[in-house]
Amino acid sequence: MRRALLAAAAALAFGAPGAVAQQPTTPPAATPPTATPRDTTPRDTASGVPRVAPPRLAAKDSAANGGLRVKPGVALIHSILLPGWGQLDAGAGTRAAVYFAGEAANIGMLTKTWLKLADARDRRAARRTAIGDSVRVAAQTDTLLAKRLDNPLALDTIVAGDTLFQRLGKLTHARRRQREDWITYTVFWMLASGVDAFVTAQLSDFPGDVGIGPKSDGGVELRWSLPTRRPRWLR
Repeated sequence: MRRALLAAAAALAFGAPGAVAQQPTTPPAATPPTATPRDTTPRDTASGVPRVAPPRLAAKDSAANGGLRVKPGVALIHSILLPGWGQLDAGAGTRAAVYFAGEAANIGMLTKTWLKLADARDRRAARRTAIGDSVRVAAQTDTLLAKRLDNPLALDTIVAGDTLFQRLGKLTHARRRQREDWITYTVFWMLASGVDAFVTAQLSDFPGDVGIGPKSDGGVELRWSLPTRRPRWLR
């Protein structure tokens, strides 16, 4: 009986590892294949090249100005200070160049007329001085002329009767009128540039194009164009 118990204990001690080793192993479950993400990038129909949308660089500024590139009031002030500045802020480079060139021409002509007016005044003053000197020299030998010069207004009368002095006076008056005209043109162009910049800034987010162009019969006409999208079946 004792031997039977010892034999059973030995069988359990040495037979358990073998039993464990002979147990069948379960194969690992197969990993399902990963689905490839679908390419949703828009591509050109003809070439198949991906179409990349242009970057929106001015999105932040446009949102801050209510969708406009620049505030109309700011564009107005800028173009009054410097014609063309407000148009440039609103993205109208051609209009900016036209107003800047026009104002530069006005200032150039105003400066030229101002210099001519100063020259006419100098010539008139020099003629007056020359007439006064010649009259005083003649009065030294002419007694009647010397008594005439005792009147303070006598010299002015003599000078006013000189033909060249009268011509120089007319020239000075004409130069003064020209200067006033060019001052008016310069101020008007500045105000016109400011108003145009205000309107251009207001229409900076308008998809169409508004402008003035010549007509075939010699007049002018207001032109307006609005872009439209092509239907899907024509793309």
